[in-house]
Amino acid sequence: MITNLLTHSRMASYKTCPRKHHFEYVAAIRRDIDGAPLRMGSALHEGLDALKGGLSLDEACQQVYLNYATLPAWANTDEAVEEWAVECEIVVRLLTAWQWRWADSRIQIVATEQAFDLPLVNPATGAASRTWRIAGKIDAIVRLADGRLAVMEHKTTSDDLAPDSDYWRRLRVDQQISHYFLAARALGYDVQTVLYDCLKKPGIRPKLIGKGEDKRRETAREYGDRLTLDIAERPDHYLARQEIPRLESDLDEFRSELWDIGKAIAEGRAYRNTNACVSPYRCAYLDICSSNIDVTNTVPSGFVRLTSSLHPELAGATHDSSTHNSTAQTPADATVTSVNGQAVVV
Repeated sequence: MITNLLTHSRMASYKTCPRKHHFEYVAAIRRDIDGAPLRMGSALHEGLDALKGGLSLDEACQQVYLNYATLPAWANTDEAVEEWAVECEIVVRLLTAWQWRWADSRIQIVATEQAFDLPLVNPATGAASRTWRIAGKIDAIVRLADGRLAVMEHKTTSDDLAPDSDYWRRLRVDQQISHYFLAARALGYDVQTVLYDCLKKPGIRPKLIGKGEDKRRETAREYGDRLTLDIAERPDHYLARQEIPRLESDLDEFRSELWDIGKAIAEGRAYRNTNACVSPYRCAYLDICSSNIDVTNTVPSGFVRLTSSLHPELAGATHDSSTHNSTAQTPADATVTSVNGQAVVV
């Protein structure tokens, strides 16, 4: 079992609550079934990867439909089956809208799903940690219209994407951005910025239509058509991009924070942060934690114990643990993705 990789997800878990981190990364127990938000985000990422990899929009959407063709065990009622179909429709409509929205953006894909596994370096001494390596997976390295290289990160969110919203303000100090920025440079990509590409989950839901005895709930396809119209009427509400710059001083500060977090986790203390039990959402481990259940040799109902990797989010990515010249414009083995001789534009 991998125990020495320090990923953004692991650091976020520890900072949220050390006890939560203990359950996730020491006891290695996780929820057996991911919730709809995680499923939807994963499905959208897969669809975007298909588009960036050269598939047509029709092919990418067909891939989404195939992924949703098998019903999960919980979809055992008509209502649940329809909810599953609605979720699939949301993914397809957002994927289609994304392609429409950014078709003329003149951004070229240089690399996708770029995994990294790099030394954690003490910023004061330059020595590599004997406990940790930093790891993660960058959605894409892209070349912007003006020629600059950038890290591109896709996110699905329910937050407000208005240009002056707190969502973007928080990203100015977000550690994941600094993490991936430094990793991209260590892999030889002379990135100058981060392009955050966001898709907002719809707030509208299927509604009742018709009158009297003819009143019924919208089908998934009817809901999807209405969602498409809503996106067309207010695209900025659903789809937004912003550059998130990083100064060298920001990166220096993050290097110190990264080292300090690694030291704190290595100490192994698993105290509770009770402010994180129900806010901003109910912790998946609240029942276990509040009941003082010993999970050392027992896996509670609804959970599974990871047996191969503590970081399943790193699966299926292009892996590169080498360190290239950080001033290179593009690594020698990196090429712009093309289809029929033309650079893919996203």
